[in-house]
Amino acid sequence: TITPALTVTGIATMTERIKMATGKPVIEGMVTVPLVTLTELTSGATVTYTAAQVVGGFISDTITAACAATLPAPASIVTAVPGAVVGSSFLFILKNLAASAIAITLTANGASTIVGTATVAQSNAKIFLAKITNVTATTEAVVFYSIGTMVF
Repeated sequence: TITPALTVTGIATMTERIKMATGKPVIEGMVTVPLVTLTELTSGATVTYTAAQVVGGFISDTITAACAATLPAPASIVTAVPGAVVGSSFLFILKNLAASAIAITLTANGASTIVGTATVAQSNAKIFLAKITNVTATTEAVVFYSIGTMVF
């Protein structure tokens, strides 16, 4: 998604399109990485992550008990994603830094759903892809896809 909206007439390379949309030069072959905000927490048996923490991209939680972690309400996620539309998506990583063999289990909130494994074991991190599926006020919805686990 290019924001603000971009209208291109004629033939233009992707590099030219990005430069036209952003007004910034682009280096051929450049890979852009989204800005990630690391949130470091120490949670107990329950926690509700905020939209800013989830949309920020990286939550590192040193849990002190087996933890039921609730995702933020879909409405707050839609508000936290700039220019959110149906299909907007972002990645976030949840890292479990527990000192013992205890897990974080994500729980959906409202009209959000989780597809795949929602549990993050000690010394593991899990990558989730969040996709906004509804942006209509009072019926916002987000699907969280579990897409991989990393052991550290």
